[in-house]
Amino acid sequence: MDRLTLISQIKTDFKQKYSEKTYDEIGKCFDRAVMDFIYLKHPSENGRPTPDQIVFDFLAVNWITARMEDVFARDVLNVSSYSENGLSIKFDASYIEPSLVGMILPKAGVPR
Repeated sequence: MDRLTLISQIKTDFKQKYSEKTYDEIGKCFDRAVMDFIYLKHPSENGRPTPDQIVFDFLAVNWITARMEDVFARDVLNVSSYSENGLSIKFDASYIEPSLVGMILPKAGVPR
């Protein structure tokens, strides 16, 4: 499956699952997930690929779809803050679940 077909398939699958979302919202979420993947996978600016250079291997596709699920599950794509009864909560789509970060960042430690 080529790159554009794969991207289109991911977006179509999300549109079927989240029918209340527009294609524009799904596209924004996909773009955000790709950029999050790039910044976590390549923290240094030296040699950081552009979104068009990302290889959609098993890890990338699974991480990007999991990140999109996370953003939609928390419904924070367009929400920035919420306030009720003196309690104020700021929702931010830039928060990434630690379990998702752990899928990309290498784990290091001292052997025991």
